[in-house]
Amino acid sequence: MNQRLHAFDRLRVGATFAVIAIHITAAYVLVSPVAYFVNQWVRFAVPLFIIMSGFLLYNADLKTGFLPRAAFYRKRLGKILGPYLIWTLMYGSLNYLVSGAPHQLHLLIIFWAKHLLWGTAYYHLYFLVIILQLYVLYPFLRNQLKKRYIIWMVTSFILTFTTQIILYLNMMNLITLPVSYQSLYLVAFPGWIFYFMLGMSAALNQDTWEHFLREHEVLLGLVYLISLGILLLDSRVTSTYASSIRPSVVLYTVSSYFFFYAAALRSKTVLPSSVSWLSHQSFLIFLMHPLVLMILILMAPRLNRPDLWAGTLGMLWLYLATVAGTLFITYMASLTPLAALLGGTTPKAFQSK
Repeated sequence: MNQRLHAFDRLRVGATFAVIAIHITAAYVLVSPVAYFVNQWVRFAVPLFIIMSGFLLYNADLKTGFLPRAAFYRKRLGKILGPYLIWTLMYGSLNYLVSGAPHQLHLLIIFWAKHLLWGTAYYHLYFLVIILQLYVLYPFLRNQLKKRYIIWMVTSFILTFTTQIILYLNMMNLITLPVSYQSLYLVAFPGWIFYFMLGMSAALNQDTWEHFLREHEVLLGLVYLISLGILLLDSRVTSTYASSIRPSVVLYTVSSYFFFYAAALRSKTVLPSSVSWLSHQSFLIFLMHPLVLMILILMAPRLNRPDLWAGTLGMLWLYLATVAGTLFITYMASLTPLAALLGGTTPKAFQSK
């Protein structure tokens, strides 16, 4: 069983570094073919986190028993809400200061409240709003999955796929959705619930699925490559490369999950302590890295090196610097009592897991 969950440690670490790659390459996609390819190649990252969330929640409940709804909310929502509030206040304050708006407390509070609702204080915080919705729904979903498995899997797929098609058509200006609800389109749970339910389904049918994955790794690799090709073609033809809300991304994410999971299961090596640490700190790394990236970008002109991060080579150095800086700050934060509040794990808590 430990090896099974270690496969998810490996997946979580890979997805964490993939998210960082998305955010760094986004500024280079129009000038660098390498950036464009990498940016599309790692588009599985955010949906994969949602799949893993569904799996790990349901897997834990199947082993230890379902917590009552109130107890579940106290245990799980607190781990997300605290860091979300803190990082929203931090990123929101930085955005407010650089926006040039009047420095008045009541305006700042309104600014915070707006971003807190939609997860728009910074470009990555929308993910937490999605997860919070899915966690709120989870006690209902877990009870229904065993009773009406096929119905709920089909329903969740229809919800997500239909939602993503509608948003996809809107991005291409083939239909027009009300502009005033743009923030809602990104975070509303119907566009993401299938990923969550897929993870829960993988936990419910773990033995069957893992047997299939081990027996068909080559086929899964072929499907993965085909889905990547479809994604790249879709991105090029429709110019929707900047979004992860697309039907082609659904196909690519699902194929990536199964292929990567099969590869992780095949690994016979003992999970290195560094990978385990990165896995447990992945939430804090996710929340921290845009701040480090912002600092590095602002540093360049102050060092009289405005071209420091220019070109494909500059992008590579920026990625490495962002990863190194984020890991260093995450490690330092993990040594303090603030680690859990920020989304990380203290050494004592880490060693007990």
